[in-house]
Amino acid sequence: MNKLKILVCGDSHGDNEILNRLLARYPQCDYYIFCGDSNLDIDDPLMQKFYSVKGNHDFADFPANLIIATAYGKILVTHGHLWDVYYSYASLKEYMQENNIQICFHGHTHIPSYIEEDGFIFINPGSLMINRASYGFGTYALVDWGGRIDARFYHYQTDKDVTSLVLKEGLKTLKEIKSLLWRD
Repeated sequence: MNKLKILVCGDSHGDNEILNRLLARYPQCDYYIFCGDSNLDIDDPLMQKFYSVKGNHDFADFPANLIIATAYGKILVTHGHLWDVYYSYASLKEYMQENNIQICFHGHTHIPSYIEEDGFIFINPGSLMINRASYGFGTYALVDWGGRIDARFYHYQTDKDVTSLVLKEGLKTLKEIKSLLWRD
């Protein structure tokens, strides 16, 4: 069985041109995932190419969550705002356990991340618009899944692999945000 190639992006907030460019650049992907906040209509031809969910800035009737069954297991796609992803993955892990889901792709935080917790994998591609970190550029992810999962993160304009930069800083930024949110 061949590896699945998955393009994962989100939080474009109306930048249609980047989505068109990514589709043209990666025509060989098995799945195109959009993690919410496109600000596009559900019947927009561009969104018909993506498995897409509703973000907190979307007004169209995209589903809040999608479960995609693949040859390697199930994928959950969600924006994350309804699951409190800024605080923890506890409720998502419970849902994934109940539904035998291995991977969750989500957005919302504008912070690219790859996190393994209790046997579950959480991947946030970051925002195509701009991320919440000092480097100041947007990102998307390419995921290969075939026995093991390999996720790489790319600069939204240059397509340069920026995985090591964004993941290291992303975890630091998430930790800082969580510490601010948990203050009494």
